[in-house]
Amino acid sequence: MTLERFKEYMENIKTFTSDYEKSYEYLSDNIIEKMYVPCDNLLKLLSECFDDECDWIGYWVYELDFGVKYKDGMVTIYDAVVKLETIEDLYIVLTENKGK
Repeated sequence: MTLERFKEYMENIKTFTSDYEKSYEYLSDNIIEKMYVPCDNLLKLLSECFDDECDWIGYWVYELDFGVKYKDGMVTIYDAVVKLETIEDLYIVLTENKGK
């Protein structure tokens, strides 16, 4: 990860935190209609940190609904079944396949 990219992510996180604090009261009153989640930048940062070229993080978050929709046998790597139900499972996949 380059210094420029790291600065970009940290500034985005900082901006979100500031904006969130300013709008917390409003959001808490209108949470159903106005939900704001800062996950995109955090997901980008994590993907870059793990060299997640296959987008395992995005798959686990969006397709598997944070692992909730995982069923045994539905994920394979090189014809081997991989468990991808928990955060720990995702971490193992990321660290074992870093940069692949």
